[in-house]
Amino acid sequence: MDVTIIKREHTGSRTTGTTSWLYRAIVEYILDVRAEFGVLLIDPQLLRDWNEAEVTRVYRSSIYEIKIQRTGKKEVYLDGERLLSNIIPQVEPGKVHSVIVNIKMYHVFELQDRNDRRSENKGKGIRT
Repeated sequence: MDVTIIKREHTGSRTTGTTSWLYRAIVEYILDVRAEFGVLLIDPQLLRDWNEAEVTRVYRSSIYEIKIQRTGKKEVYLDGERLLSNIIPQVEPGKVHSVIVNIKMYHVFELQDRNDRRSENKGKGIRT
């Protein structure tokens, strides 16, 4: 899926904030690239039909060019170096950094099991 933002002359508000909320929903909750407690956390759950996605995120004066891809392994690389977790450490501000996030392939059974757990815990205040 390619998303292109085209700059046009603004002649009035027609989206009432919808565009910014849609962007936030995609980046923070589908691609799961978000600032949390002073760190940049990346924990993507791509849609079933997506094999990869790319997003550019500005965080604390640094630019992160993030590529998420299904490879069958769960790995995160920052500027070519493998990280031990999906938390991106603070880096030198004002520079562009490359982040590659490899995620596992989900099988139908894993997705079904996850959905079953969510159904069982619905209304109990438990998030799975």
